Amino acid sequence: MEKETTKLGLVGFFDILGYQNLLERNEPEKIAKEVLPILTNIGDRVVNNLQDIHNVITSDIRFKKKSSIAEKQLKIIKTISWLVFSDTVLLTLPIEEKDHYWVNFSWMIFLVATIFIQRELFQAGLPSRGVIEYG
Repeated sequence: MEKETTKLGLVGFFDILGYQNLLERNEPEKIAKEVLPILTNIGDRVVNNLQDIHNVITSDIRFKKKSSIAEKQLKIIKTISWLVFSDTVLLTLPIEEKDHYWVNFSWMIFLVATIFIQRELFQAGLPSRGVIEYG
């Protein structure tokens, strides 16, 4: 059994506002049909949005000469981990790099991901609040 180690990186914790009220005022079947798919698919949707942005940036002919940079950026995007439970979305991004450029790039990707999370939830009628921490 592989022992897990503590990693240094970013953690985002997002909570849907009024979720208890939503549960009290609606049938469980309606919540299961309309809300749960939004929550369970949000990670894939956000990663797809991030990859779309990455593809636009790397489509520039000048950038194609630097394919190792593009590969590393895509690796960082794919390193984001998602956990959805109840009315909470938790995302993490380990930052193992020491290079200032890649640390900043990781922060940028993480912050864009949090923007996508809040936009997706808000557009679905699920406003959220959250916190981001590094450690």
